[in-house]
Amino acid sequence: MLLVASRDLNASNRFLERLREQAGEEGPPFEERTYGQTRYWFRPPKPGTQEPPVVLTTVRDFVVIATQEKAFQAVVDRADGKGEPLSRSPRFQRVMGELPKQAVLLGYMDYPSILAYRRTLAQTSGVPPFEELLEAWPSGQIAQATEGGGFSGELLPEGIRVQYVTIIQREKLSPEVREMLDAPAISERMLARVPEDVLFVLQTPQIGKAIRQTLNAMRANPDVERQLEDMQSALGIDLEEDFLSWMTGDLALMLHRVSTPVIPELPVGFSTLIETDRPEEARAGLERLERFLQISGVTVEEMEISGRPVRVLIDPSGTQVAAYAVGPEAVGIGFPPEALAKAHPERSPERAIQRNPRFQQVLRHLPGRSNGLVFVDTQRFWDLIEDLIPPSQREGFEQDVRPFLEPIKGIGSASEASPGSTVQRGVFFIYIVPESQ
Repeated sequence: MLLVASRDLNASNRFLERLREQAGEEGPPFEERTYGQTRYWFRPPKPGTQEPPVVLTTVRDFVVIATQEKAFQAVVDRADGKGEPLSRSPRFQRVMGELPKQAVLLGYMDYPSILAYRRTLAQTSGVPPFEELLEAWPSGQIAQATEGGGFSGELLPEGIRVQYVTIIQREKLSPEVREMLDAPAISERMLARVPEDVLFVLQTPQIGKAIRQTLNAMRANPDVERQLEDMQSALGIDLEEDFLSWMTGDLALMLHRVSTPVIPELPVGFSTLIETDRPEEARAGLERLERFLQISGVTVEEMEISGRPVRVLIDPSGTQVAAYAVGPEAVGIGFPPEALAKAHPERSPERAIQRNPRFQQVLRHLPGRSNGLVFVDTQRFWDLIEDLIPPSQREGFEQDVRPFLEPIKGIGSASEASPGSTVQRGVFFIYIVPESQ
């Protein structure tokens, strides 16, 4: 349902009339109905389609567009003073109390009501409720323990900042899931390994511990435990011993522009850096993975990229698909190998991302201590998109599209590290520079 405040009821009524006329030309016409003293128009679903019904009307100073008559009727009842307003809900008050009072955009999600609706829907559709589908995953526990969530947006001279909060009833969580929520802050030393010219970077802390916590929570379900054991037996790989044991620090996932991509039409590649203080264990685990891949027809060769030794994976067609290298403090993986050269574990980039002015501006508006970070260099994305457009269409893009994209210079998001808190916080920021600047 959509409610839009109207400053000119005559104009909004003409707008609704025009919508009804257009709908009548394309499908079932609207039927005039009344609810109490309120007149409204109802359009039934088009036969043979999945289209929902549509309700159009004006209630007081609001244009109402709904897909359920009951939802529209609830708005009329509230306008007539019946029922309790959302503003009196204790959950709503608690969520809004955690957000800035001055905002141009507010949002609220009542999780218990959403889950209750999904359970009702499941009874008629036969599809298990959302939380049951995710019962074996930590997400299922978190969904059932979430009291409410909301966001607040504000306009700043540098762009748009949206702060969001989720209130968790921690007593409903298992110890393993509570520990996951209490993830530590990301390390700054990882950012020193990320090159300045990445298109995208995601950093998350203590990746080995995080995966282990997720697996432990999932193993509470006997079926999941058995599936994990069957998978490890089939692969001949022990997740804990061969991988998680040496993943002792942060993970950074990066998207780079490359000249020798795996997909020729898409000149990008991924690389991953995983911090470790157990490089020998990492080499042993990755060698076991090599042996499994070789059974599938993949060959592995020792090569040099930018003067550094790497292990290159070559598929049966002879294409160099990926490469990895183990350094004294990190393991690097690249798809294709060229991506690994941009973020090699044994060599810091000439210019790290901290020197990217767009990253600096975005970071200023994110939490100082975060347990997760995402940055998108949209300026470089616009350049990539423009280069991918055929020359015959590029002029149209430069004149009609790029001017609208150009002011958006970067996007970032980070969740705040707040161990033990019932309130989970985060910030989403869009860095905007008007064309005049």
